Amino acid sequence: MDRILIDVPSEFTSTHFCVNVQNQQVGTSQRDLKCYHLTKDGFMFLVMGFTGAKAAELKINFINAFNEAQKRLSRTTHPFERQRMMFTWEGGKIVSSQPIQDDQFFTSRDKLVQYMREPRFLSLEQLLEISEAANQQIATLARLAEKQARLR
Repeated sequence: MDRILIDVPSEFTSTHFCVNVQNQQVGTSQRDLKCYHLTKDGFMFLVMGFTGAKAAELKINFINAFNEAQKRLSRTTHPFERQRMMFTWEGGKIVSSQPIQDDQFFTSRDKLVQYMREPRFLSLEQLLEISEAANQQIATLARLAEKQARLR
């Protein structure tokens, strides 16, 4: 993991911060873009050091969004059940939030293959299901390619 904060114990950063580097097409060139994942505590630690009017607005927006999420979670029939949430930020404001199930994850197409190769990431049944779907797609593409070759 990249070191994100200076003079912060690694135990804290490894628990609350994660950096993923994704190679993406930007215009006409490929670039490595960093994607930062942080917990609520990591975010609070980070923004405590921000100053100025925009920083105050960001802190207030985060507090309001967190309180809204907490209200939504408190309406559940199981108030002590852990729930993951995904927040979408635009221009320093949270524009949407939604619960995320434990079996859901978000990744790029490039990283998906890496995850599938990791031992124990998917069960044998899930791998077989994916293999069957991939084989069906390969067969469909092969038929299309064969058909196009005959038309030439």
